[in-house]
Amino acid sequence: INVSRNHIEPSVPVFGIELEVENVNGGYLTQAVDFINNNTAPLVYLKEDCSINHGFEIVSHPMSLDYFKHVTIYKEMLDYLRNNGYNAWKTSTCGLHIHVSKVSFVDPKHQMKFLYFIFKNKNELIKFSGRNSSYAKYDFDAFVNNQDSAWGKNKPNIIEVVKGVQKNGNYAPGAWERNLAVNRMGSFTHELRIFRPSLRFDTVMAYMEFVECLFMYTKQITSNEILKHNGLKFDALVRFAMTQNDRYSTFVNRVIKRNVLEQKEGN
Repeated sequence: INVSRNHIEPSVPVFGIELEVENVNGGYLTQAVDFINNNTAPLVYLKEDCSINHGFEIVSHPMSLDYFKHVTIYKEMLDYLRNNGYNAWKTSTCGLHIHVSKVSFVDPKHQMKFLYFIFKNKNELIKFSGRNSSYAKYDFDAFVNNQDSAWGKNKPNIIEVVKGVQKNGNYAPGAWERNLAVNRMGSFTHELRIFRPSLRFDTVMAYMEFVECLFMYTKQITSNEILKHNGLKFDALVRFAMTQNDRYSTFVNRVIKRNVLEQKEGN
């Protein structure tokens, strides 16, 4: 298997992880910082974040899903932090964001399908990711800038937002707000902000598999399948994942474990 943290070819998506952690024991951060710098570089680097009470943010350089799966240094870092007084899941201040490279998308329609899926599967994604936060709002109108009265009757639709231009040629910048389920303000990546942070490798793996699976699924699904067969529903993504030779098995197992597809009685 070809494993690299570099962009081998533009059509293969690469991902970056931002993970915030806190030392719940109130001890010095130096030991964990030294461990990460000595054992995980150059994959990650550390940042301060004013929203974290007593901890730091771990930012990875871009990597493929194969690299994340088969090179163990990220897992070893999470294990070390979990066993040495750090937490992420049970904090109120930490987050986990996954960036996906924009250049990997085939065209604006591919991006549109990817982004539309996130905003139209709110309930399932909250159950899957364990997070419903004002820092990751599923506000579709805000995402396509429909709340801007300056548009008048010419508000852009989502594909115009993705393209950055309307049919009449006018600039369509979309939302100037980062605290949405997907922040697309970055020059090079879409930032998925929907995930509850975790120091368990299988949980982060499930998140990573979900993002690549969604990328691959929306790359090949047709408009006809979307319109006539509800092709952008969460269960359709899971069915696709189950046909991919166990590549996304951690994602599928988490969907099952958290009863993501379980419907309430009467629905």
